[in-house]
Amino acid sequence: MSPGDYIIAPKFSSITLCVSDELYLDRVLSHSVTPRDSAFRDKIRHRDRGCVLSGVINKAADRGNWKAFEAAHIWPLSKGTEWVRQNAGRWITDSDGLSNEDKMNSPQNGILLSSNSHVLFDSHTLAVNPEANYRVYAFDDDNFGYSGKYMSIPARQNGEVGARDTLLQWHFRQSVLANMRGAGEPIWDYGPNEEGDVVGRLLSSDHTMTRLGEEVGARLALTSYLPSSSLRDGR
Repeated sequence: MSPGDYIIAPKFSSITLCVSDELYLDRVLSHSVTPRDSAFRDKIRHRDRGCVLSGVINKAADRGNWKAFEAAHIWPLSKGTEWVRQNAGRWITDSDGLSNEDKMNSPQNGILLSSNSHVLFDSHTLAVNPEANYRVYAFDDDNFGYSGKYMSIPARQNGEVGARDTLLQWHFRQSVLANMRGAGEPIWDYGPNEEGDVVGRLLSSDHTMTRLGEEVGARLALTSYLPSSSLRDGR
């Protein structure tokens, strides 16, 4: 037998497989917290109290020290246009009266992560499958031992509380597409704070236009959540 991947299905004589054409949305790392989504951050902190993927609780939370813990959007703000196009706001149940786009900053679209798990989550290296009892899956070398853990209970969907299962499932499917469809999607291994000629490396990439589009989209999403006074003052 030749080396390869096989499907064992004794009840069927043959199975036809095809590569999925489901839409995959590239994303860049997101760290900025704007005045408008500071409420999002505070609600996520209060609910989750620590990294929901590793299970590490922030022991300094009562002192207001949240170093190395970050509120992460499941569906990224930079993809607001696609959020509106797919009417993803229909999955948010705690924000009646808000516009579809404004619902992206509902705590139902967020989880609290450690700094390193935030990077891995945004890059689709880590994902949670709510249909497998919220198990955490790693799609690359699991250097920090996340794979096989289960997302913390406070962050799970429970009535109006917790991240929406539909959004976690969307992110999980995006991670599958990014890592397992064909040759996989390109891995961008440099972030906005990296030193050196980041622009030069970006322009020399085989995916220059895609990455440029993502960076511009992320920054437009940031400015769209800043009050006009901040934009005039150059902040």
